[in-house]
Amino acid sequence: MKKIDLLKKIEEAKIKQKAGNSLEANQIFQVLLKSNNDSFDLLYAYGLFCRDLKNFNLAKRVFLNLINKFPSSINSYILLAEILKIEPDLISIKGKTSDGLGYIGSNKGIMTTASIIIYNNES
Repeated sequence: MKKIDLLKKIEEAKIKQKAGNSLEANQIFQVLLKSNNDSFDLLYAYGLFCRDLKNFNLAKRVFLNLINKFPSSINSYILLAEILKIEPDLISIKGKTSDGLGYIGSNKGIMTTASIIIYNNES
């Protein structure tokens, strides 16, 4: 399928979703995914579709697939902001080396930690 036709079909699915026809939108996405699963635009749109339906597990899998297939095309701040529905400048991602100490610092293992600060800005 030509990219312009694919983009038109994606737009059609978005319009159906906004009109409250999520089932029809999903059917369009499923047909497109069978023949175009290497399309950045399609995977990105489908990930957002899943997120908007509150299917966060599927959205996460779609976005991880997107990152694996197109690592240089993805800005992690923007993608995370899209998933969380927040501004990218509210996200900070940092890497640490453990200063050469222990199992992790000697590059024999890895560790991840996530921190989040949530506050009510209205008070």
